[in-house]
Amino acid sequence: MKRTKLLKALPLFAIMSMLLTAQAYATIWNINNVINGTQEVPPVVTGGSGTIVGTYDDVTNQFNATITFSQLTGTTSAGHYHGPAAPGVNASVRIGFTNIPLGVTGGNFSPSFILTASQETELLGGLWYVNIHTSFRPGGEIRGQIYPVAPKLLDLTYLIEGLYNGGTNLMVADTVTVNIRNSTSPYALVESAKIKLNTSGSGILTYASVSNATPYYIQVLHRNGLETWSAGTVQFVSNALSYEFVSAATQAYGSNTTLVGARYCAYSGDVNQDGTIDGTDLSSIDNDASNFVSGYVVTDLDGNDFVDGSDAAVADNNAANFVSVAKP
Repeated sequence: MKRTKLLKALPLFAIMSMLLTAQAYATIWNINNVINGTQEVPPVVTGGSGTIVGTYDDVTNQFNATITFSQLTGTTSAGHYHGPAAPGVNASVRIGFTNIPLGVTGGNFSPSFILTASQETELLGGLWYVNIHTSFRPGGEIRGQIYPVAPKLLDLTYLIEGLYNGGTNLMVADTVTVNIRNSTSPYALVESAKIKLNTSGSGILTYASVSNATPYYIQVLHRNGLETWSAGTVQFVSNALSYEFVSAATQAYGSNTTLVGARYCAYSGDVNQDGTIDGTDLSSIDNDASNFVSGYVVTDLDGNDFVDGSDAAVADNNAANFVSVAKP
């Protein structure tokens, strides 16, 4: 009897596993576009404007958005998604909004729909637009073409000296901030993301604002690690980039990493995050060690949740070697 029940349960379990696996590989497309009278066909002269901000999940086919509008000349009478149409071309209604506030010149609402396969193709092809109809322009006072943007994925491998054990080739998992920066001075921040690296020092970060085929620097920050930059500029290709700092010192700008076992790691000990490992960092570590401080604190360099001489030894060695940030 138990054997029969198990066999009956297996197909359902397999189906659930496939669904969960598929969901793990979903692409969440980002949408952030303007709505105005200029995009209407023909163009409409109006002070009205708005935005559509949302996401599309290509596994669940869920299209969620928040549409905001203001200073319309007329009052709202209807709103729709239209398509398929390129900019400058009108198209029929694809989906009508049931929750748009009517009879107003400004407001916001959040439509949510499950799309069909053909609707998804049109949307992701940039062939849908949002249209707000008013008493001033029944055919549409403001319009906005929708351009979904696929996220960019960075597959990063990065190890931190104090947390890494060269003997086991494992690191205490911890969080880093990974900034994407412009390739030319002053190397402005393009986008920032955080991730908890696993025990192999690996993690995949998602970015919405970066572009393919554009050179960027990667800057990695850790709560007590020394800021580290990629050796040179790198580019996302087909929405993806893989970069590791661990195979050679030359993977970091200025070769500014240290060899632990067979892997290169970011220096540990910049407790106050001033870009230099020195006596001020050591003082903080010594003070906490004297007070038997424990827990997830910046002075615990080796990640054992206790501040002691082993943490001080790491920082002392780096301070003696005048270790500081190397960056373009």
